[in-house]
Amino acid sequence: MVSFSGASDTAVGRLSKQSAVSGAALSPVRFPSEQFPLPSIPMPVDGPSGWPALLSLLLAVAMPFFCSAISIDEAWNQLLMREKMMQLGGQLVLTEQEELANERLMALKKAEVTQAMRTQKFPPSMHFFRAKTLIEKSEVFNILKKMPKGAALHVHDFSILSMNWLVKNVTYRPHCHFCVTPSGYLKFKFAYPAPPTPKPAECSEWVLLEKYRKELQNVTEFDNRLLQTFTLMTENPEVAYANQDAVWSKFNSIFFTISGLVHYAPVFRDYVFQALEEFYQDNVLYLELRAMLFPVYELNGTVHSQEWSVKTYREVACMFAEKHPGFIGIKIIYSDHRAKNVSFIMKSIQTAMTLRTMFPRMVAGFDLVGHEDTGHSLYDYREALMIPTLHGVKLPYFFHAGETGEPCGDEQDRGGMDRKAPYYHSRELMGSWGSISIVDSHFMALVHFIWRNMYSPWRRNNNITDNITVSGTLHMLFLILTPVLPGRCFYPNFIYFLYFKLYFILFFIFKMFYLFILRERERAWVSREGTERGIERESHTGSTLSAQSPMQGSNPQTVRS
Repeated sequence: MVSFSGASDTAVGRLSKQSAVSGAALSPVRFPSEQFPLPSIPMPVDGPSGWPALLSLLLAVAMPFFCSAISIDEAWNQLLMREKMMQLGGQLVLTEQEELANERLMALKKAEVTQAMRTQKFPPSMHFFRAKTLIEKSEVFNILKKMPKGAALHVHDFSILSMNWLVKNVTYRPHCHFCVTPSGYLKFKFAYPAPPTPKPAECSEWVLLEKYRKELQNVTEFDNRLLQTFTLMTENPEVAYANQDAVWSKFNSIFFTISGLVHYAPVFRDYVFQALEEFYQDNVLYLELRAMLFPVYELNGTVHSQEWSVKTYREVACMFAEKHPGFIGIKIIYSDHRAKNVSFIMKSIQTAMTLRTMFPRMVAGFDLVGHEDTGHSLYDYREALMIPTLHGVKLPYFFHAGETGEPCGDEQDRGGMDRKAPYYHSRELMGSWGSISIVDSHFMALVHFIWRNMYSPWRRNNNITDNITVSGTLHMLFLILTPVLPGRCFYPNFIYFLYFKLYFILFFIFKMFYLFILRERERAWVSREGTERGIERESHTGSTLSAQSPMQGSNPQTVRS
């Protein structure tokens, strides 16, 4: 490419030298379109033919179809293989024993799928509440429970343990009282003696649960109803939870109900330990808990600080690790509710900064929890979220992603990328055709260049050398930088990459060569035109204008050529 541009510069320099030697008055060489008006036709009769440009245009249009001449089945298989390679362990080579285990697991999976198709009870197509019992009976599920999971990175402090333990263990402990709110929600509290009588607008009178059970005829039925109060499980979930607002209302009521049980200090320690035990049975060796660190109280009413809660988490985790080999530990993501105003979130950010300074290996960062559609967006909290940066403190954020039911771009999405992560995967789903369309956009730019600079060269105002330099530089930069551009959807596989790379390189070389030939022919046309006009002037005036002609220098061979 450099030699072409150099050749053009040499030709221009040779014309300028001839003009200087001959003492020409017209020092700069101008194109005919600038000296003499030409009719608006695509190509003059004496100029270069339009057939090479037309052929190049047809070639440019046809090349992508040949380059992408790959069967749909092959492209689909390559896309599936690429997807598998991107999965966790996709590039892992199994040993002979692992291959046997995989075959056994796949055989069980196919047998369960066949059974589900025969009974028309396929768990993945059912509501989770209906499919839960089927999943727990699955042989594949029981095998997966024993396999190592690594880490659980998105769990909340009040939902890390089965509610059966709360009903069968915690509610049977002494000094447990309960009352009923005007909204019909249960509220629990441990106290001795009985807690102070609440206001009627807040709750009913406190009742000792141990005494209440003794008066019941069917305690099992009461415990079952208590379990339903602690969980989302219901016989008709589609009716009970017709929309997200309904399920979120029930979800929040559960946290309100069990908070008095979990925040009792002796229960709090046992709750964390038992939760780690259940995760360990599923081979989960590390947890990150989103915790709002509500006050933990003692039987006598003493309330502990948030620092005490973090210390307790750390002590229980260390004690659990001593008895369970392989367990790594836990970390706390301090959280607050996104329904609060900015002033409260500012205080929470400052609290998170303090806790992370005091417990750098225990507190991982900060998050906002709660219903996203009805809460504030991250943009509303921008001043609060900038506090760590303004103070030079590193506070990692672990914001939720994709839990909003609203379309992407609504108010809840404003100013933050936390909910748009799920939409990015759609680029991968485009596959081969999405990547081809991206390359075709550049291809159309090349077609436009052909039409402007090759098929209609006399209509431009800039000379061809400038067009070669600018266009050539831009296209070569594209060819060089395309492989490192972000996003794998530029080329679905390496074959497409080679096709389009080769096509653009060959087309660029062809374009440069054609422009160079066109420039040389144009220079010869200008030289011949100048000679003819010089002879015409000499014949009419009888003067010696031929000696002053800009094209008649010391080398007459150039004019004759």
